[in-house]
Amino acid sequence: MLAALEFAQTRLPARRHLSGVELAWACRDFALEQFGMLASAVMTHWGIHTTDDFGQIVFMLIDVGLLAASRTIASRTSSASTSSPRSSRPERAIAGRESPLRGEHPSAGRQRAVLSF
Repeated sequence: MLAALEFAQTRLPARRHLSGVELAWACRDFALEQFGMLASAVMTHWGIHTTDDFGQIVFMLIDVGLLAASRTIASRTSSASTSSPRSSRPERAIAGRESPLRGEHPSAGRQRAVLSF
């Protein structure tokens, strides 16, 4: 996760906090660069199937002090207990679309995305 974050930061004009969508795309792009056609198999082997899995990793890194949350994330986290459970969100495939770090920004909304390579 930290390597994917650095991977994304090197492609931006200036360092800044990344949105969840941007970080998910960075993880995908980084995995493709590192593992090529095996990226999907590697992620599956590691138990990473959806962007929610990336989110769980990010929050664990925040909890142990390796990442810092933006104010937006902190406010969403505090209101998460009153929102609907993650499992009720529809899934959305992200394969075949341009990464926001390379140009076009996908309209991801708040939906969980199934990882596709």
